[in-house]
Amino acid sequence: MSEHSDDDGGETCQRCGEKDYDRRTLWMACFYQMNEMREVPYGQVAIRGKVCEPDGVERFEDFLGSGRAREFPKWRVPDDAKESDRIFYTLRVCKECRADWMRAIASWFAASRQDEATGTGAYIREQGGIREMTEAEIAQRFPKGGEVRVRKFKSR
Repeated sequence: MSEHSDDDGGETCQRCGEKDYDRRTLWMACFYQMNEMREVPYGQVAIRGKVCEPDGVERFEDFLGSGRAREFPKWRVPDDAKESDRIFYTLRVCKECRADWMRAIASWFAASRQDEATGTGAYIREQGGIREMTEAEIAQRFPKGGEVRVRKFKSR
């Protein structure tokens, strides 16, 4: 997964292009073909194994002597767990780009969802979701007019 070799000055951040030795891997799995977002240069990793469940936490004293204890989750494999493949999408990034990604996730989570009905009855699948197109979007996508096939979806 790493592009690093000792004599080349490090590994390039896939987002900003900075070259250094300190990179982080963002791992994403959401049961969706994220490579549909062609502008993002995801790598892919498959892991075969069993899904574990949280089983409390373990406390460890900070080895640097700060006096603060740190907690780490404990995991257990359920008796009925079956092995399966999990596909992850990955990005190798610098710490600043990882921080930008974390801020973007926090911002997305805090924002309220906007489901706007446009009344066109024309729906489009976009990055894993379904939304109704506006008249302007229909005109832009289908400038010559013609029929647009509409499929009904159950509302949430």
